[in-house]
Amino acid sequence: MSRYSRTKMMVGALAVGLLVAACGAPPAKVQPGDDSLKTSIPLAKDFDPTAEFKWSHSSGATSWDPVNSSTGFDMPFLFPIYDRLVYAAPDGKMEPMLAESWEESEDGTVLTLKLRPNLTFSDGEVFNANAVKVNLERALGPTSKLASYIHTITGVEAVDELTVKITVDGAMGALVAALSARPGMMVSPKSIAAGTLQTAPVGIGPYTATEIVPGDSVTMVKTEGYWDPNAQRVAKMYFQQITDDQARLNGILSGEFDGGTVRQNQVEPAQKDGLNVITDVSPMLLYFNLNASVEPLNNPKVRMALNHAVDRKGIGEGLWEGFCTPQAQPYPKTSYAYNKKIGDGLDTWDYNPEKAKKLLAEAGYPDGFDLEIVASNVSIYTATAEAIQDQLAEIGVKATVQPLPTVPLIEAFAIAKTAGAMVSPASSTVDPNFLMEQYILPEARFNPGGELPADMVKLAQQASAPLDAKDRAPFYAQFAEKWMDNAPNVLPVCLMHSLMGFSPNVSGVSIYQTGVYDLRGVAVKKD
Repeated sequence: MSRYSRTKMMVGALAVGLLVAACGAPPAKVQPGDDSLKTSIPLAKDFDPTAEFKWSHSSGATSWDPVNSSTGFDMPFLFPIYDRLVYAAPDGKMEPMLAESWEESEDGTVLTLKLRPNLTFSDGEVFNANAVKVNLERALGPTSKLASYIHTITGVEAVDELTVKITVDGAMGALVAALSARPGMMVSPKSIAAGTLQTAPVGIGPYTATEIVPGDSVTMVKTEGYWDPNAQRVAKMYFQQITDDQARLNGILSGEFDGGTVRQNQVEPAQKDGLNVITDVSPMLLYFNLNASVEPLNNPKVRMALNHAVDRKGIGEGLWEGFCTPQAQPYPKTSYAYNKKIGDGLDTWDYNPEKAKKLLAEAGYPDGFDLEIVASNVSIYTATAEAIQDQLAEIGVKATVQPLPTVPLIEAFAIAKTAGAMVSPASSTVDPNFLMEQYILPEARFNPGGELPADMVKLAQQASAPLDAKDRAPFYAQFAEKWMDNAPNVLPVCLMHSLMGFSPNVSGVSIYQTGVYDLRGVAVKKD
C-alpha cells in the first residue's frame, strides 16, 4: 500500500472516529482548535535563574555567520547570540531592539535609525553607527546570502555615534521587517576582520556561545552586562539539531531536553505524557517548488496540471492531521496580504486528476513525464514528498524522491539546478515580501527558472514600498488574483502550524506569528 493511500485511509478513519465520538465513544484525537492547545506558557514566578535550558529542533544552523546563513530556519540557533536592529514580537509587531526608534523621510527614500546607547559586543567592541554601517554593507556584499532581502538599500551613512541613515530605492515597508531577521543581526566588526565568526560567533545577545559542535549543537552561557535582563532567565542554554521526529520527542519525554519542536501526530502522546504543547497557525508555507528552467516545467499548462494533481486537503488534514492548513494562496488569514475574496483558493485549484491529465495532454505530455523531487530529510517533509509522488503517479508523472539535508538540498535545487522539484517549508516570512524575494521573483534564489510575468513583478514591487501595512494590502490582493491565473513556480500545499512541546518546568515561551522559533526570556522552574 502506498504512503498516500495510507494518508487517505487516515482521513477516513478520522471522520469515522468523530462520528463514533458523537455517539458516546471515547473522544476524538486532539485537533488544532482544541482548548487544550495554547499559544503561550506564561512566566512562572518561581523560575530558577541558575538553571540550564535544553532545546531540540529539526534543523540546525547552516552557518554561525549570519551573512553565510542559507535559510531562515537557522534563526532559532542565532537569536540568543545576535540581537537585531528591530525585534519582531510574538504578535508580529515590529518593536525597538538595538535601534531604539526609526523614522521614514517624507519622500520614502530614507530610513533614520536612532541606536541604543552604551552597548558593546560580547568581545568588548563598541556598538555604534559605524558598526551598523559595516554590517549592512557586508550583508549587501557579493558573497552575502542575505543581499536579496535588503537589495533596495543604496547607501548607509553613520551620521553620528548613534544615528544611521539608510537610503533606499524602494521596499521601505519590507526593510524594517528585514532588519528584525538575519540582515538585522549585528556582528562585531572585530570578529569580521578576524574571520572567526564561523567557529566563534560574536554579537550583542543575551547569550554567548562557548562550545559549537558543527552540524549538531551549541552551548551558550549568559552574557554579562547584557542590556535586557528579562531575556536572560536561565544561566545556560543548550540547543541541538535532531532531524528524527520521534527521537526528538523521546528526548523531551526522557528529560534529556526541556523542550523542542514536535509534529502533528505527536501532540496527543506528548500531552498524555505530561508535556505542555503550544501551537498557532504560521506563515510558513509547505510548498512543492518547480524548476521552471527545465522542460516540461517551463510550460504553464504543465504547472497548472500539477496544481490540480496535488490533493492539498488529503495532505494537510490527513498526513498533517489538521496542523497544516490546505491552501493555494501563499499567505495566511492572519496576514494583511491575504486576499479574502480568493480565500484558500481550493475552488480554483481543486484536486482534479482528470483535469490535470487533460492539461498535460494539451501541453503535449499525454503519457506524463519523469520528475526528480528533492525533499528535506526531516521525517514529515519526506513523507509529504512521497504523498505528492503517489498523487502525481495518478496522472502519469513518474516521480522519484530524494531526501537531503538542508545544504545539499539547496545546492541541488537552487544552485546546481539539477533537481526538477523540491518539497520543503518556506522559512519564516517575517514580512510578505520575504516570500517574494526568496521564492517567487525572477531573481529569487528558489526560482531557478527565473519566470514571473512582468505585471506580477510590478505588483510585488509596489506592495513592498509603503511603510504602512494598510497601504500595502491592495497590491498583495491584486498579486494573489494573478497568482491564481498564472500558476508560478511555487505550488503551495498548506500553511504549517508552529508546534512546540515543553516539560512542565518550562515557562515564558510563546508561538511567534512570524513563524520563527524565538526562545527569548524562557525560564525553568526550580526543582
